[in-house]
Amino acid sequence: MPIDKYSIFLFIFFETLSNKFFTNEKYLLELFEFFDNYSIRKLLNVWKNLLTKDGFITTTATSSRWKLQEYFDKLKIWVGKVWLGVIVYPHTRNQMRENFKKAGLKFVEGPAIIPYFKRYSMTVK
Repeated sequence: MPIDKYSIFLFIFFETLSNKFFTNEKYLLELFEFFDNYSIRKLLNVWKNLLTKDGFITTTATSSRWKLQEYFDKLKIWVGKVWLGVIVYPHTRNQMRENFKKAGLKFVEGPAIIPYFKRYSMTVK
């Protein structure tokens, strides 16, 4: 899948952020909606390479499946396109799990405050 200009910008931003801040600390990043699955895996590989042995990352993603999610996904895509001028990508829970596995990260999944989101904590295998 081709990477749009916003995904490239966000990837560079996160790569810079990763280079400056990822040590043994926990950081919360919640912008997976602006990445397609290919770009998410590239980003996760950067994080994996930067994490120390005991380091971990905690993030949330809109990846749960419940009755109203398809409606919220369509609304999110429309708002991104019409109001923000960006491409927004919906992700399923299975897609996010597969992204973490393909990046070679050990992860746990848990509930977030809003049922539309899932919380993920990742570390190096």
